[in-house]
Amino acid sequence: MALEPRNSGTGSDPHGPAGSPPPARPPGDVVLIVSGEVDLATRDELLIRLLTVVLTSRRRVVIDLTDVDFLDAAGARALRRGHKLARDLGVDVALRGPQPGVRRVLDLTGTDVLMTVE
Repeated sequence: MALEPRNSGTGSDPHGPAGSPPPARPPGDVVLIVSGEVDLATRDELLIRLLTVVLTSRRRVVIDLTDVDFLDAAGARALRRGHKLARDLGVDVALRGPQPGVRRVLDLTGTDVLMTVE
């Protein structure tokens, strides 16, 4: 599994020009791009990265699942747990672009009911 956070929105540096303090809450979502397999072996990595993004950005996080080939129940639990922790901190989390097999696991585990799927 590979993870890559990206800022969306203005396309400018969210930290502003060199020497200036970062804004309290930059515009746009943070997109966490996930690829490969999300399962028992990779769930902790996903959860840690998601919580790191939530804690450091305090913005809405979109987890892009477009390139996820496989998701099992452990991976879905990690998504639900991350969603709950983010929600407790006042941060929205949504899922984007799950492939049909991944979407089926989201449906079967009820993850799609808890989180917005774009």
